[in-house]
Amino acid sequence: MAETARALGAQGPAVIGFLNDEVPRGARIGVYPVLGSFADWPALPAAVQFIAPLHKVRQMPRRAARIEGLGIPDPRWARLVDGRSAVAAGVTLGVGSLVGPHAEIQAGTHLGRHVAVRGSGYVGHDVAIGDFAFIGARAVVCGYCRIGEGAHLAPGALIREGVRIGRFAVVGLGAVVLRDVEDYAVVAGNPARRIGDVPAAEADR
Repeated sequence: MAETARALGAQGPAVIGFLNDEVPRGARIGVYPVLGSFADWPALPAAVQFIAPLHKVRQMPRRAARIEGLGIPDPRWARLVDGRSAVAAGVTLGVGSLVGPHAEIQAGTHLGRHVAVRGSGYVGHDVAIGDFAFIGARAVVCGYCRIGEGAHLAPGALIREGVRIGRFAVVGLGAVVLRDVEDYAVVAGNPARRIGDVPAAEADR
């Protein structure tokens, strides 16, 4: 995220730091300071906008609820699109979206709120991606797919055209998905098979 902001250069947004519930104020994440916890967002100037790079496998129900519970208004969420990416005209990007370097998103696609498409990820035409979904580095989502809220597609995953990935489902590294994946399911392999579920505590959020 910070690297994408830096790549946008002088015309892009300046990163001033991080909000983090676990790392104490004044510590540093990389070269940037921790400015406080998530709950400290109202103390920052009104011109400051936010991106929530909180996508972590099997933890998205809780993390999504945390972000929504902060009550941050839509105008305070940024949309961060790396200048080295290729996003077709007419693609809809929800607030808080992040598109990494060399990613490609085809026409007719809709990204919900707080979606991340990481570096070299590919999203085909007429795809619908739900809020808080994560498309990992070099993952491929073919046309007409439906990616549910909070779904996590690990790096290198391949999703066949027209497939639905359920809410908060997890697709493993390099998995090849040829059929629909149920909500909260964890799949892996080629072809992908169900190997588990998102923990019940997360599913119940």
